[in-house]
Amino acid sequence: MTQDVAPSVASSHNKRALIVDDSPTACAVLKRMLRNYQINADSVQSAEAALDYLKLEKPDVIFMDHAMPGMNGLDTLKVLKAHPEYATIPVMMYTARTGEVYLSQARAFGAIDVLPKGVEQTVLEEALQRLRLLPHSSEAETPTTVAVATPPVAAQHSAIDSTDMRREIERVFRSELRPAMSHQIHDALDEWRHEATQANRRLADLVAQRIGNTVSEAMKPVLAELDWQRAEQQRQARSAKNRTLATAAAMLLLTGAFAATLWSAFATQNTLIADNLHQQSQQLSNALDGLQAQINGLESSVSANAPTTVSGQTRWLRETDGNVIGAWAGISPHGAELMVVSRTGYRFALDNEGLIATRLPALYFLSPACFGDAYAPVHEGTLVTAAGEQLWYAPIGAERQAVQAYSTLNADGQCLPMQGERMSVRIVQHNDPAITGVKGARFKLDARMALASEFVAQ
Repeated sequence: MTQDVAPSVASSHNKRALIVDDSPTACAVLKRMLRNYQINADSVQSAEAALDYLKLEKPDVIFMDHAMPGMNGLDTLKVLKAHPEYATIPVMMYTARTGEVYLSQARAFGAIDVLPKGVEQTVLEEALQRLRLLPHSSEAETPTTVAVATPPVAAQHSAIDSTDMRREIERVFRSELRPAMSHQIHDALDEWRHEATQANRRLADLVAQRIGNTVSEAMKPVLAELDWQRAEQQRQARSAKNRTLATAAAMLLLTGAFAATLWSAFATQNTLIADNLHQQSQQLSNALDGLQAQINGLESSVSANAPTTVSGQTRWLRETDGNVIGAWAGISPHGAELMVVSRTGYRFALDNEGLIATRLPALYFLSPACFGDAYAPVHEGTLVTAAGEQLWYAPIGAERQAVQAYSTLNADGQCLPMQGERMSVRIVQHNDPAITGVKGARFKLDARMALASEFVAQ
């Protein structure tokens, strides 16, 4: 490898690069790769720090990240190209963002190209050749390149650099990346638990409503029978009273002995009526007890069929070829979609045809002509689809922002102007499988998984 980079070393002597990135790991990796070409690199963690640096130094090239605190990479690039002292410095975007749309935006702002993070050595060398910081491969084959190759010392130096770089990456991972990843995972789990609790509450409310409706329907004939019996008893009581009063009035004309006999008969009749009422009330009480037993059985059946959380294991959802889609998080409230969490913590809903079901109605931009960062009213840490099964995601931890939108891209791909309408949205980005853990918007499900009736436990 020393012989491959030796031609570049001679032509890039005393070259200097500026790396603008808030990730110490990304800066360290790119610095060590540039050192193989004897290009010294300085790094800063924000656009503001980069502007302060350029007041004192003028590097030969700038590697610019996109997502940073404060101004993002494209906004910073716009400021640099508007400044006469900085406009001639070539800028290479150094970011995880990909796609033709972002590449067109970067070039429109004045960037030479987009260099992906985790770039291979050969790709970086080609980029440096385009920036005229290294000779082209045809020039590298001149006789002077043969004299440069001195294998033993250079190879030992490269091995030392590789060991140092590995140790530096391990140190940064232990001290910075692992705590940050643990915090993000903890937040994602808390939000998932909160949503699961809300879903269980909604399910309990639905069950209670259905039980109430069932009880109400079951009680209607019982209440109607009770009302009829009460009305009949009152009618019979009034009729008996009227007959008794009429008879008593007639008997007043008879002798006292006959009147006493009549009164005794009247008391006996009232006793029979009271006994009859008591028997009917007992029958009604028994009917109500039977109804309560039916209600208790219905509640037990609903509880037995309610979904439960399986502790101690994760239920993974797989495609027909065995690839893991993500962890099963439940079923949507209306029962038509599977709720899935990817291996990196991003949530999405999957319909019975294997397509991510949550649709993105529109994208909003803070500038005219649908240019710049895109925003949408979605939850953080979720995956959504747009026209043509394009996959977007709201980053985990993305805060909701109050913005003014001046253009919108609708579901048909049309860019429409807006009048600075205020709305509460989150920033969204094109899908990056390295971040979301999901490669595409459609999966191949078998029949059992399409019916959400069987899942594979791992």
